[in-house]
Amino acid sequence: MTGGGSSLFSGFRVLGLYSNHVPHALRYHRKHREFYVVTAVGKSFHTFNVNRLGIVSVSNSLPDDITCVAADRMLVFAAAGRQISAFARNKEVVMRYHGHKQEVRLLLPLGDQLISADSGGDVIVWDVQGGDVYLQLHFDPATFDPSAMMHPSTYLNKVLLGSSQGALQLWNIKTSKLLFTFPGWSAGVTALQQSPAVDVVGVGTATGRIIIHNIRLDETMMTFTQEWGPISSLAFRT
Repeated sequence: MTGGGSSLFSGFRVLGLYSNHVPHALRYHRKHREFYVVTAVGKSFHTFNVNRLGIVSVSNSLPDDITCVAADRMLVFAAAGRQISAFARNKEVVMRYHGHKQEVRLLLPLGDQLISADSGGDVIVWDVQGGDVYLQLHFDPATFDPSAMMHPSTYLNKVLLGSSQGALQLWNIKTSKLLFTFPGWSAGVTALQQSPAVDVVGVGTATGRIIIHNIRLDETMMTFTQEWGPISSLAFRT
């Protein structure tokens, strides 16, 4: 008996369901020299081989539905409610991170650290191996509600945060200093993506605009617009 009910009929794998609304995570296995895609399915996640699109593994279940996933070269991170879990071998929980008071909705692995943001405005930087809190920032969701984040390439210890109000902030997570604030483009930020060029990032908005922006010079290089809804994700090719 778990959670007050029988575990006899608890779901293990959903046949025919490859993913839900939670954005997938992509990881590269150096030893296998292959890419894998991680998709959330309720309380667990499935890992697929990209070349063959065959399922490789099904993770163990978490207590609640997964709200976001992320991956680095060693671990898969999944948030369910206020708790974050690290999975090894695409299956087993090897570390849990406790500290959020609201539902976690953003995850960003960065070297030996993991950055997470919740719906209450808390952003926490964790030590991946030990599970300790390295840094904690709090934002007022009424003025700056973190809705996207990324690590700009070659920017040591820097994280770019986008908000649902439209503004962006560049932070140094080692010194806990706000380095620069971008006023944005009068639309909530829904996606941030590094381009193949250093200093240049792609910004997706809730109104369907895509802005290619140089964050070092604070200059917009070009913009695109899609007319059928907000930008859910961005990707560049070299």
